[in-house]
Amino acid sequence: DTNDPLKVNFDLVIAGNVDPIAIITPERAILTGSAGEDINTELTITSDARKPFKIISAAPRIGEDISCSLKEIDSREPVKYLLTIKNIRREKGKYRDYVYLETDSDVSPGISIRVNGEIL
Repeated sequence: DTNDPLKVNFDLVIAGNVDPIAIITPERAILTGSAGEDINTELTITSDARKPFKIISAAPRIGEDISCSLKEIDSREPVKYLLTIKNIRREKGKYRDYVYLETDSDVSPGISIRVNGEIL
């Protein structure tokens, strides 16, 4: 809103590029399988070479249905990590959680990775 009575509202358009702080492959984790079997997935996380960072810790936000572990697989710049996410849910059903990565980056001190799961 403005204080101009002839033009009370106006639209503001902002355009530009957003550079990702990291390359995450795949972008989200999907865990699907039958109850009682081992269900896990792996994601690779590579820091942006222009703004490199290190991951300090990785943890599920809720943690009732998943656990995770993080391993540095290439320490050369840009640093590359392997994130393993494991289902710990025993009963059938769907769930959602996030894995939160704490970084040493001033630009993005935290990265969230979405996790979807379904136990059949």
